[in-house]
Amino acid sequence: MSAVELAHARIVQFLLRLLGDYAAERDLGEVLGEPYQIRFAKLRRRRMPDLMFISNTRSRFLERMQFEGAPDLIVEVVSPDSQTRDRREKFLEYQQIGVREYWIIDPLVKGVEFYSLKRGKGYLAMPITDDQIHSIVLPGLFIRPEWFWQMRPPKVLGLLKQMGVR
Repeated sequence: MSAVELAHARIVQFLLRLLGDYAAERDLGEVLGEPYQIRFAKLRRRRMPDLMFISNTRSRFLERMQFEGAPDLIVEVVSPDSQTRDRREKFLEYQQIGVREYWIIDPLVKGVEFYSLKRGKGYLAMPITDDQIHSIVLPGLFIRPEWFWQMRPPKVLGLLKQMGVR
């Protein structure tokens, strides 16, 4: 595992706080980051996503060293050496194994891709409405892509209040 750039580290830290606090306040589940890993037994593969959300209904698959199966949400922040891996390999794996939402955040080009799993259709891009992307697995949570490109992300407490938490 190689070191990440500052923008990557800030985005991951921001999302861990935002999604973690949101999930905790709404009692929806748990947000974890690397180096905790996922094991896909069917694919004989392990992954360490930057961030994952595991709903209360799937918490029974949490084990001491890994999560067994598909988390509800995975977020990958693209690094220069992970372009193909995040957009192709992991995209296909996460889709096949049943990860309900997959977010790809690319600080290199200031781009975001949010996907939702639709039965029989695979991943479909989630729409941006009024400069917001609304999560399906975390009801009420929205993301504004511009938050990722600021020198310092917005204050989590203020965002949680906007989303009706706290």
